[in-house]
Formats: sequence, structure tokens, C-alpha cells
Amino acid sequence: MKISKCFILCLTLVSILLLGTVTRTFAADPLQTQMSLDAAFQVDVLKAKVKDDVLTVTMMLRNTTDKLTEFTGVIDESHYIVAEKNKKFHALKDSKGKWLADPVKYGAHSAWYSSRVPAKGKSIIWIRFPAPPEGVEKVDLSMQSIVPFDSLEISR
Repeated sequence: MKISKCFILCLTLVSILLLGTVTRTFAADPLQTQMSLDAAFQVDVLKAKVKDDVLTVTMMLRNTTDKLTEFTGVIDESHYIVAEKNKKFHALKDSKGKWLADPVKYGAHSAWYSSRVPAKGKSIIWIRFPAPPEGVEKVDLSMQSIVPFDSLEISR
């Protein structure tokens, strides 16, 4: 079966365009960056978006060390604060008591977010919270093992 040169050229151009779109999506500037408390990771908030009364925060972990390193934190200590309302909102669980986050490890008495990240590598984690009240545009996000994200912008 013979494939025309025009078809191959078109397929190549489409691939290049799609690859460029994917690269731009992941190369977008983070909303905010902080360090882990042990300084082994830089943590970028890529997205903080409200949809259907749920705030989803997506973060990229960037291992700054020359070795495989595990990033962990107790998940039930994750929360955000709406300063002007003086309210604290904790991470959400599903109807079976499982945290709405990934990756999560469960122990006998607690759960934690956990990701093994290769030397100089990257990993994604996400966590869900109840949506802040209407009109709130910024929150203060606290997660164990990370310097707090103050005045983190959210989108709706």
C-alpha cells in the first residue's frame, strides 16, 4: 500500500501543531510557586479552579535534588482560608470516606498525599475542596510540607 507524500506531509504538520499546543499547555506560567519545607521541591500551583461548587487545586512538584525523593504530607491538614470571611475550608472526601485527591496513600489512622519523584523530575498532585463563597477571588492555601500559598488566585 502506497501512502501519498501529501498525506504524510499533512500528518506531520498536524503532529507538529498538536505537539506545540501540548508543550504550551505544560509550559504555562504557574499561578504561584513555593518551596517544600525541606527545600527538596519547588511546588507550582498550575490551576485553582471552581467548578460545580468544588475548588480543584492542581500542582506540579519539581524535585530539585539529584536523587529520587518522596514528597509527602498529611492530607487532613490541607485547607484554605478566606481571610475576609474568617473561614477555613478543609479537603473533601467522597461518600466512602476517601479523599478527593491524588496520589493518596492510606495508613491505619491517617492518609497522606505522596509522590515519588525522580532526580530533577516532575510529578502532578491534585486536591479538591469545597468552593469558596461567590465573589471570593483569592484564598490562602496551606498544605503540610509546603510553605503556604498566600493570596492564591482562583478562577470560576
